[in-house]
This record gives sequence, structure tokens and C-alpha cells, in this order.
Amino acid sequence: MQSNYSLTVSETKIIPMRYWLGVWSVVVGVIITIFMSFSVMALDVPPKPPLQRPVVDTSNTLTSKQIDEISAVINQTRQEKDYQIGVLIVPALENQVLEDFSLNVARTWGIGDKTNNGVLLLAVKDDRLIRIEVGTGLEGDLTDAESG
Repeated sequence: MQSNYSLTVSETKIIPMRYWLGVWSVVVGVIITIFMSFSVMALDVPPKPPLQRPVVDTSNTLTSKQIDEISAVINQTRQEKDYQIGVLIVPALENQVLEDFSLNVARTWGIGDKTNNGVLLLAVKDDRLIRIEVGTGLEGDLTDAESG
């Protein structure tokens, strides 16, 4: 009596290394694309304002006259105390961390001279947030407790 069944041994397939490299390159490409899309959505730092008018209002909250008045007070303080003060008002942070964005603005604008005597006042209108970044040269004059 013969059996109609026959056993076959399946072969184990060895997947070449170039296949795995291709898979990993696709995975890495997708991850990079995701992170780049987050950076594209990031809020841009506005260009550095001139020292004589160090107020930037991208939320259109202040009038030109109000910006001029604030700038005059800042310029007078700079002459008396040798501080460099910058003010930025934005409508929203667009999912950015307040502290990270304010540090980025302060560094991009280069507020303060070699003694780090700069102060940035960041106001986020729609999020109702305010952050004051104080340069290390002013930490004795303007403490975290006073500016917080």
C-alpha cells in the first residue's frame, strides 16, 4: 500500500544583508521626515530689531506709537544702566516650549554684550504667557525671584 502523501522539507531562506539595509534606510528616512515636518512647523524667530527700536510685535497688539514709547524707555535704561533689553510679542507658540523659544530668541538676537547684560521680555498673547530671560551679567541686579 502506497501513501499519497509525501513529505517535503521546506528550505530556509536566507535574506541578504542588502535587503535589511534597504528596510532600515526606509525606516530612517521616515523618521527623519517626521522630525523635519515638526521643525518646519516651528515658530520662526523674527529678525533682530535695531538697537534703537528693540521691540518686535508680530501679534499686532501695540501701535507704532506704543512701540516708540517703550523703545524710548528701553533706550534711556540702556544709557543709565548699560543693559540691553529686547521685547518680543508673538500671537502663539505653535506647540513650542516657552523656555526653549525664549532662549532661541535671546541667542539669535544676541541681546547683551560681552558681559551678558541682556534681558529679553517675551510675551505670548493668545497663550497668556510671559517669560523674562536674564543674561548672566545681570543676575545680581535682576534675580529670578524678581523677574519670575
